[in-house]
Amino acid sequence: MSYYDNAQHHGDTGHASFDLALLPGQSSAMATSRLRTATNEHADDYERSRALSGTKPATLIMAMAVLKEAVSIRQRPLDEVG
Repeated sequence: MSYYDNAQHHGDTGHASFDLALLPGQSSAMATSRLRTATNEHADDYERSRALSGTKPATLIMAMAVLKEAVSIRQRPLDEVG
């Protein structure tokens, strides 16, 4: 499992906490923090993982109705997937 590094760990746990964060009354802080760490730390060889981790914080922010911030962070994952 040579691919399992800090970025992968944060991505996996961020994706898992994403669904919980969407539940009413739950905080998105842990999911957002972990997904952003994954996005920032994934190497160039893991562009797909970086893009997938990059879209979910924007989704959480939009779900919380902070649209201006969501729009500002959505560009990197869109660029990554072409």
